[in-house]
Amino acid sequence: MRRSALSKLALLLLILVIIAGGFGAYYYYYYVYLPSTIITLKVLAWGGVEMSETLKEIISGFEQEHPNIKVEIVLVPAEQREVMILSMAQSGTLPDVLHFMPYALAEYVEAGILDEPPDYVIKDIKANYPEGAIEAVSYKGKIWGYPTEFDPVCLWYNKKLFEEAGLTRPPETWEEVIKYAKNLTKYDASGNIVQEGFALFASENIAYDFLIFLQIFYSAGGKFLSDDFTRLLINSSEGVYALSLIHDMISKHRVTDVKWGATEAFRLEKAAMTLQELPWRNDLEPAMGENFTHLATYLPPKVGGKRVTIAHIYLMGVASTSEHKKEAWELVHWLNTPRREGEASPLAQYFFKIGIMPSRFSDLRANPDYINNPLHRPFFESLNFTKPIVPSLRGFAEIAGILFTMMGNVEYGKAPPKAALDEAVAKASAVLSKYYGSVALGDESSRAFKLVADWEDYVVRHGVAMKEALKMELLTMTSLLFLLHRSTL
Repeated sequence: MRRSALSKLALLLLILVIIAGGFGAYYYYYYVYLPSTIITLKVLAWGGVEMSETLKEIISGFEQEHPNIKVEIVLVPAEQREVMILSMAQSGTLPDVLHFMPYALAEYVEAGILDEPPDYVIKDIKANYPEGAIEAVSYKGKIWGYPTEFDPVCLWYNKKLFEEAGLTRPPETWEEVIKYAKNLTKYDASGNIVQEGFALFASENIAYDFLIFLQIFYSAGGKFLSDDFTRLLINSSEGVYALSLIHDMISKHRVTDVKWGATEAFRLEKAAMTLQELPWRNDLEPAMGENFTHLATYLPPKVGGKRVTIAHIYLMGVASTSEHKKEAWELVHWLNTPRREGEASPLAQYFFKIGIMPSRFSDLRANPDYINNPLHRPFFESLNFTKPIVPSLRGFAEIAGILFTMMGNVEYGKAPPKAALDEAVAKASAVLSKYYGSVALGDESSRAFKLVADWEDYVVRHGVAMKEALKMELLTMTSLLFLLHRSTL
């Protein structure tokens, strides 16, 4: 009896020792070992506090799976994102994970800001993303991170205005766009436009009109940049066709008024068509209320038989200065890959919550309600023929300014399309030569000489104010002298 009691006591003591040991191991692991090995990863993000909190909620799943890793969000203003990355690189304060528009990719790669992705990441990207998205996150043949947000440009149109004009379907080609726009435009007794057949964005953001130019240009078969990165090719016949089409909508066909902004015109149902990205709905729906249901979207018009959709596509990668590159790439991979079969990736779930389309095929298939929404469907269908808006190249910020000025000069009647294109190519090629070597300056110089003659002829024929003519000649001659100076070096 006594031996039995002692045996029970010994067993009880053994159990207590095991329990105590377990608690001891638990305490040591979570309160001694883990704190000494905690890794903190910083992720660059933008937007408001609400978006930041949503992203934190998504990332908490990664932290639960990796208890030794904590993730902090570094919030920056969206409009300053690319500039701030360069600034943080210079000050040594770069976050571990970077998320940005690939326009700046060339600058970041050449500055040594980005880490090269591991093989498993590159393999996953090649297997699960459309060709256009992969092209957007590549520079000189190398992939530098995951394509994430996908914002293709499609046709927006007002079904109510179409019905009133007797139009039963959206236009398929740019020739039909012009025909439809003429039918849809309305004028008052004085000949002023009171309803636009096609709306432009000149008065609110000229960059959007440049996207429309590029959409037409690529659809016509245009190529933006020479293979050696030394010259823009937009003054080709395809470029002249695209810019002339926009110019003619304003001055010849009079189906649009550049003093109007497309966003406000659509809100008031005073515009029938334009091209924009899907997130534009966030600018329209709150103001339009129930009338937002009058709007529809469709694939962008073709030129001939060619269908192309340009798109903003974002890139997520890892900074070369990260002290925890392996863990940072694990986080990037975790965010961009589904946790289970048939499920959207964590980042895609975040995008869906804030109304953004992801670029991974499986993410979109995992949300059939989203892609089958009639408003969303054309944007999804454009995945297979999407291309980046422009290839990543150095000096892009300066070149973008040149190209936006070109658009403004044409839209406000300061230059004819061909002359504006030639001048923009001359100036942009001079910028590219600083980074990629010399350009064929003989050709550019002869074009610059011809610009002056073309512009003088344009002034005579169209009666442009002499003040504006002199301003344009001065700009042209400045460009010419710069090119001639470089050609003698």
